[in-house]
Amino acid sequence: MANLIKNPAGRPWRILTVDDQDAMRAAIQRVLTFEKVEVMVAASGSRALELLASDDFDLVLLDVNMPDIDGFSVLAKLRKIDRLANLEVIMVTGMVDERSVLKGKEHGVSEYLVKPYKVVDLLARVDRCLLRRLGKQAA
Repeated sequence: MANLIKNPAGRPWRILTVDDQDAMRAAIQRVLTFEKVEVMVAASGSRALELLASDDFDLVLLDVNMPDIDGFSVLAKLRKIDRLANLEVIMVTGMVDERSVLKGKEHGVSEYLVKPYKVVDLLARVDRCLLRRLGKQAA
């Protein structure tokens, strides 16, 4: 596995993974934990919004299709909160039709990761987002 960039703050990166599928949350958590990332998980959009309101994260991995609040709605709501307005968000979804991609861009999605994905693609997108978070440009 690739090593993610190190957090200059000296603490592990904190990533929130939001997906209604247990297996998907567990797979992402396993990969990121191996990379020394602190991972919180949410099984619904409403739970994600609760966690985002009460805690700080460096990045969110967000599914689109969820039973209560879809990922686009979660993204729209978090963009209206000042401290979360610039939070990096990767949409992890099978929805890559033009309409969905445009909707994500309208709400400020940072990256798309198409299901099913390769671990190397997940890590590359996470790394890019963390670099942006640090205000650097990926080489």
